[in-house]
Amino acid sequence: MQETVQESQQELMKGQANMEESIKREVKEGLSGVREAIKEQGKKQDSSSGPSTVMPPEPKLFGRDGYIDKAIKLLFSITGAKIAILGPGGMGKTSVALKIIYNALVVDRFGDNRCWIPCEQATSVPLLLELTAKSLNLPSSSSNDRLAEVVRFLKSSKHLYILLFDNFETPWDIEGQQSNVAEVLAIIASIPSVSFIITMRGNQPPSSHTIEWTEPKLPSLSQLDLDAAEEAFSRISPDAKGEPNLGTLLQALDCMPLAITLMAKLSAAGETVADLLEQWKSERTRLLDQPGGDRRNSIEVSIKLSIESQPVRGNPDALRLLSVLAMLPAGAALARLPEMCPSISGWKAALRVLRGAALVYDSADKIRIQMLSPIQSYTLLHYPLGQEPLKELRASYYKLVPKGKTEPKHPEFMSI
Repeated sequence: MQETVQESQQELMKGQANMEESIKREVKEGLSGVREAIKEQGKKQDSSSGPSTVMPPEPKLFGRDGYIDKAIKLLFSITGAKIAILGPGGMGKTSVALKIIYNALVVDRFGDNRCWIPCEQATSVPLLLELTAKSLNLPSSSSNDRLAEVVRFLKSSKHLYILLFDNFETPWDIEGQQSNVAEVLAIIASIPSVSFIITMRGNQPPSSHTIEWTEPKLPSLSQLDLDAAEEAFSRISPDAKGEPNLGTLLQALDCMPLAITLMAKLSAAGETVADLLEQWKSERTRLLDQPGGDRRNSIEVSIKLSIESQPVRGNPDALRLLSVLAMLPAGAALARLPEMCPSISGWKAALRVLRGAALVYDSADKIRIQMLSPIQSYTLLHYPLGQEPLKELRASYYKLVPKGKTEPKHPEFMSI
């Protein structure tokens, strides 16, 4: 491993002589457009303050060892690896990324040059750059050219760096700024000494046309298996271990990590698993909501962020389709969607948006479209289906009844 690091450093040093000239050329030619846009935003706000970029502590995880191993292999497959950890809100993307950053091999290779960039607060491009600069321990600057400073520092360094852009959907969804955010990410991605990981809601990494994401790309992070879910719950609420209703409760939550954590805290506070199961049936996601909570401690806030993301807001059919799918706990056969919601003429585009926001997902056989239980429950509570689309949905099922009566195993009837 040490030899690999030394070889990588030697490669970087070969281009040292022409480094300054390269930086000047990039700043002048490649960065001019995005720099002007960033400067204009920077005039409107003070980006010198902001959240801490001190790395959070290493988390305790269950059921993610295989995923983490794949990610670490990707990191060491090339110098300058680019990895995206994707999936719905509440799946533990940040925890998985931090576990990777704290891995002994990663620590050995990157040392203190492992940087956490909390993009949740990056509500503008200047703030994104300021957070990046702070994570690199760059001194405060009155310059509006923070991008050039970041690039110059990373290119002139003799060390390897790994940057963790956490919750990258926040800057990515800034209205009217996606091209500038994409340009910033692409510029950083072009620096050979820099590897990075992004965590982001959705099922597609950003800037796929300008960034060469390391292959094979990681799959979207999915729910835990039942054994891992029981371990995670019991770690927070040890007295719940072995309770007969625990498996049923976890399955009702679709083994979503955030929902498990919040439910386990209620159990640790004195609620029995049986009582929590009954409360979930009636209260659903409201049971796991905390007044004044954020995405880390409120399932409702977490789901709301996905539903109110720019792509979903930008397609009215997406929310209508989500409300239809929420009525179907077992999901819907893709082939039957046009008949289920005939008034949603743009259902294909709407479905792409919902997949992209990781609000729905395809079944393993790609035949059905499904939704995690907490997302379904939240949608039913806050976005109930209107009367007309409900009539359409019912009518589509009424048409199948005769087929089931005369031919019980008719393919269309069996696909319900």
